[in-house]
Amino acid sequence: MGDSKSTSEEIVLIAENVSFVCNKKELAKHSDYFKVMFEGNFVEKNQRLITLQEVDSRSLKIILTLLWDSSFVINEEDILLVLEAACMLQFPNIKEICVTRIREILAPSNCIKVWFGTEKLDIEDLHLKAKYLSLVEFNEIKDMDCLIELHLKQLHLYLSDVNLQCRCEFDVFFVCMKWWYENCLHSEKLLYENKTKNLLYLVSSLNYRALSDSDLREMLSYPDISENQDVKDLFMYFIALKNQEERYLLSELRNIVAHLLNSVDRFQQKVPCFLAQNASDDLPNKKLKVMSPDKELAVIYHDQFKRKRYYKILNKESTSHVIVYFDINSNKFKKLLDVDKGKCDKLDGFKMLSYKEFIFLFGGEYKIGRGDWNRSFWVYDNVKEKWQHKSVIPQVRRHFESCLVGEFLYIIGGAGNYRIIQENMLWYNYKTDLWSKVIMLPCPGRQIKCCAFKKNKLFLLNVNNKCGLLFNND
Repeated sequence: MGDSKSTSEEIVLIAENVSFVCNKKELAKHSDYFKVMFEGNFVEKNQRLITLQEVDSRSLKIILTLLWDSSFVINEEDILLVLEAACMLQFPNIKEICVTRIREILAPSNCIKVWFGTEKLDIEDLHLKAKYLSLVEFNEIKDMDCLIELHLKQLHLYLSDVNLQCRCEFDVFFVCMKWWYENCLHSEKLLYENKTKNLLYLVSSLNYRALSDSDLREMLSYPDISENQDVKDLFMYFIALKNQEERYLLSELRNIVAHLLNSVDRFQQKVPCFLAQNASDDLPNKKLKVMSPDKELAVIYHDQFKRKRYYKILNKESTSHVIVYFDINSNKFKKLLDVDKGKCDKLDGFKMLSYKEFIFLFGGEYKIGRGDWNRSFWVYDNVKEKWQHKSVIPQVRRHFESCLVGEFLYIIGGAGNYRIIQENMLWYNYKTDLWSKVIMLPCPGRQIKCCAFKKNKLFLLNVNNKCGLLFNND
């Protein structure tokens, strides 16, 4: 930025003893921080050498590079430091570039770092997305080294969150102890100055209501638990409580026990969500004729009292679909996202399901009877805010039943080519991107309902034959 000759507009920024030759006008043009510095009544206004405190020199170099080349790609290891520097020095365009880049690369391997990094910068949308991903992807994150790098308070905040989605509470304990042993080796002073206090604080991340007697006894086999009398007493007290036995507890531990016993169980909040079609205000409550497909149509909405209300649907060329969800805070339905016209316009008999941060759209037929099938398996990522063509459905069908059981998506029954009823099912593993072979149903019927049963089983209810079936693909 700026030529080698010294001019009145040329200045030198110094960060961590590294010098950068810059142009005043360019800095003021892109940053409110420098605009105020150079146009206000500050001593730096007339200085040629300006030292920036608490600014990373590598981040500043990347920011200055982006000012003349916005296509420059920031490496993942630098992105949070660049974002922090952009916020501090008030470069709004650079900040937006960083936020967009982070949203694109956000994954289980970096979401916790992004969560804590963007929370302190008060970038609410990004920090909430990263936090959500951290909580729902715990089963993948728990074995990663990124947890070892957290401070004690950060780890406790993460593991004690009631929205943490873990398969079993012992996994949370295992993460606690893995962090403890790794940090004991490198930070003995930090941990052993208040060893008992820190260890009690760490294990208070657990949901003791979800731990069984055998879980607690296995935890006692860990040396740092069994050799610390206060921590051992805490675990022995919970074991006695599980077995309805009385046990004496030191007064200083009673407050901790009372707090843990009053803690809320972990849960996953779910809200109603459905696909709707944009419509104008409702028409007068009178009978309307359904017109030809290329003209305006009318739909009828029945409320809880069976009253009819007519809504006008815009013509085919301008219709659009939206996904709406119920906001429990405002007690209202709100729009989540618009669905591209090409994905479900004129599509019938398809399904939409949610899985963690994803929305699946699959199956169905365009203009029933014409053989124009939707084989695409579309996925919308709520974190990255974009659609992805994930897979191709191996067998066409519409008006089928479908549900998610763990990582498996089941497609059951429905109608296929030539309107032939499908008395079979298949399933899709989202993580491995593999489809199963089609298998016949042992008890065929046209009215079949399905749902997840316990953790990994599919329950089928055959209404025609009045029977229920359990299926496990293992």
